[in-house]
Amino acid sequence: MQYFSSIIDTTNIANKLAGDQRDIIDYSYKTIKRNTGKIIPRTRNYRPSGLIVLGATPKIGILESRLNQAYKFAVKYPDMPIVLSGKGLKEGVVEADYMYNYLIAKGVGEDRLYKESESLDTVGNAEFSYFTISENYELNEIENWLVITNNYHSMRALYSFSQVFLKNYTISVLLSPLLPDGVTNPNKDKILKDLVTNEVKSDSNEKFMELLKYHRYSVSRDSFKTKDITGKPCAILNEMLLEHDLYKDKVDKFMIIFSQCY
Repeated sequence: MQYFSSIIDTTNIANKLAGDQRDIIDYSYKTIKRNTGKIIPRTRNYRPSGLIVLGATPKIGILESRLNQAYKFAVKYPDMPIVLSGKGLKEGVVEADYMYNYLIAKGVGEDRLYKESESLDTVGNAEFSYFTISENYELNEIENWLVITNNYHSMRALYSFSQVFLKNYTISVLLSPLLPDGVTNPNKDKILKDLVTNEVKSDSNEKFMELLKYHRYSVSRDSFKTKDITGKPCAILNEMLLEHDLYKDKVDKFMIIFSQCY
């Protein structure tokens, strides 16, 4: 748009795009609000075999809402394993540790809990949850996983996990409420709308997800890569995560932790 604006008047085009984006945000917000508390994709008599709880900044309500929903499933299905996924970006706070302690305090047995403490974003949640599952033999036969996150984040989570996990896995997502049970906030609708808006406008995962199926130019090789690495966790680790600013300084560490990929 900036390039063409010096040649032709792009005002009408920009206004049309802005209007389309507002329509998308409004539709997404209404859909998410209507489906909060539900599982997507919808199936009758759904029963997961394992849970994956996605991390978030502790003690502001969002993560606690996810954990409360996970606890309900833990009580309903007392033998179900639970993967707690997230290192987080807040210094001194490891989200997986916080989630572990939270559920232990509620009475969930520690033998059911598996901590994944490397992920810093949604794609990382999916990638390192996959490795956590594959590297614990008692989880190897479980292919039906329910990912627990908040309503506004659910579609990104579903997309990321579906792209990272092998095709024999079934991935569903629970749209947890924005706030924990019993907590109210008179501004919750505005907060939810703002979060949905940020999700629609966000490019935080763009550098990752566009590489799964689309062309990528390699300066060093002076060529385009066109290989589809969907459902190939080791390729995603090496060709995506380790080229991103969030993870690129962890090459040596990951080569040791995920030796199966090297």
